[in-house]
Amino acid sequence: MAYVASSSAVIISSHVRAGGTLVELSKNQFLDLIRRFREKDFLVIHGMIGVLKKKHLYLTAINGITFICETAEELPVRVDIEAKRLHILKY
Repeated sequence: MAYVASSSAVIISSHVRAGGTLVELSKNQFLDLIRRFREKDFLVIHGMIGVLKKKHLYLTAINGITFICETAEELPVRVDIEAKRLHILKY
């Protein structure tokens, strides 16, 4: 029984779910935000989304608000974390 409990803990820990406010920005808005707040030492996360049509997804969090930007091309920003997979639920 201990084996089952430890294996399920590994499965649960491999998925991180974050809640809160997501603000979707255009490419230019996201680049302006990055330029304005870069010296505040926050992270920029990059990943790819989509099955048939791949898109670049960029995320950053400032004061508890997560800002996201989807683009067809890469943005000229320093990426701190390259995500293996990203899942964004849209309602």
